[in-house]
Amino acid sequence: MYSIAIVDDCAEDAAALARMVRACGEALGEADATAWEIAVFTTVDALSARMDEGYSPDLAFIDIVLDPAASADDPAPTGVDAVEKLFGAGSSVQVVYVSGYDEFHTQIYRTRHVAYLSKPFVQKDVALALELARTARERASEKPLALRVKGVERIVRPSDILYLESSLHSLRVHTAREVIETYGKLADALAQLPRRFVRTHQSFAVNLDAVRSLEPTAITLISDESVPVSRRMRASVREALFEHIRAEHR
Repeated sequence: MYSIAIVDDCAEDAAALARMVRACGEALGEADATAWEIAVFTTVDALSARMDEGYSPDLAFIDIVLDPAASADDPAPTGVDAVEKLFGAGSSVQVVYVSGYDEFHTQIYRTRHVAYLSKPFVQKDVALALELARTARERASEKPLALRVKGVERIVRPSDILYLESSLHSLRVHTAREVIETYGKLADALAQLPRRFVRTHQSFAVNLDAVRSLEPTAITLISDESVPVSRRMRASVREALFEHIRAEHR
């Protein structure tokens, strides 16, 4: 079950968003009503009380202005304040802010979030927000790569890896900050990594998220490093890259 919370003091807006979210689920083949659970709250306190009872949403749409009648002298807590309180560091809940007030664009960067929706809602924007949340959740749940380096276990997140390189019995894991060298095989490392890591050469594999361009015999990464692509693997690398790009924009 995929649990979605909507917090909006305007019942009409909350209902409209819930309908659009449900439509997105049905379009993805999630027609079973039990597949996506959508709960609507008119106040942050109502959501907080439900969470105290054990409720934990996977995704939360949070309205930023929850009390438009509040004055400048006595401002009401905003949705951003609520996110800081309820979904702080370490929370796995993906947050999408919603608002009809443009002046709050900068405040949302105080907290972790995956998207921002403007009112009135547009179906394609809601669909994009859901896709961004899904991708972020998948990335957050990825298992890290465990590497033994000089008797110490090094834990590396897949998102930090640019590419991997092997030579004889040595494996080098290249990140933006460092190169970690350990004993191991490229095939064994790839078996532990997400599908976006693809082999480009007998001795190299890249994170498709880090690719800037594909040339006939090499891949250029966002770090400006070049990784070789063998003639034998060129077609499969190209296919994997374009499938990855299509998946990111669905």
